[in-house]
Amino acid sequence: MIRRSIARIIRWANDWDANESRQEKETLVARPRRSRLDNAERGINFSLHRASGGYIVQTSFYDEKNDSHTHGLYIVNDDEDLGTSIAHIVTTENLRR
Repeated sequence: MIRRSIARIIRWANDWDANESRQEKETLVARPRRSRLDNAERGINFSLHRASGGYIVQTSFYDEKNDSHTHGLYIVNDDEDLGTSIAHIVTTENLRR
């Protein structure tokens, strides 16, 4: 009788442990994984639009403090270097944060 009770307790503990492990695995599988590139709240998004006489650069990022998206528009003329101008825009946006 004592052996049966001990065997039941051991079976119950093993079943309980197996159920916990299975539930943990199901939650890990069900949870979508996000890459660092999908993490929009940390990065600045750029849109580059061709315009007559140059480019229009639109920036946007998520501001966690205010729980809002912040947008900015910049004009880059044809006579300016596009790479240097984008570097200045990135610096300006990082200082603004």
